[in-house]
Amino acid sequence: MTTAPETPGDVVPTEAAPAAEPSRSPMRRSRSFDNRPALTPDQRRRQARIVRLAMDTLGSADAIKGFLNDRHEGLGGRPLDLALASDEGLAAAEALILPTGGVRD
Repeated sequence: MTTAPETPGDVVPTEAAPAAEPSRSPMRRSRSFDNRPALTPDQRRRQARIVRLAMDTLGSADAIKGFLNDRHEGLGGRPLDLALASDEGLAAAEALILPTGGVRD
């Protein structure tokens, strides 16, 4: 029930508005909303290995993301995709990271 304020500026109690639903972060959504298949244990192992190697070797987040997600002509694809696909792809992606911390195209 709403009543008119007696004087301008008076705050008058009104009926409580329904509580807004909490916003859900895309990171917290259920897997049922994600169309990608879950990674196999081997894919998770290879993903962890190439990401850890990139982190240990390249340092900055931008360099790591760029290396893993950019297409490399020497590989014919993205290192992360190739590493997920097979042990051979993982080995090829690892070979791109030079001991000096650079990335070979």
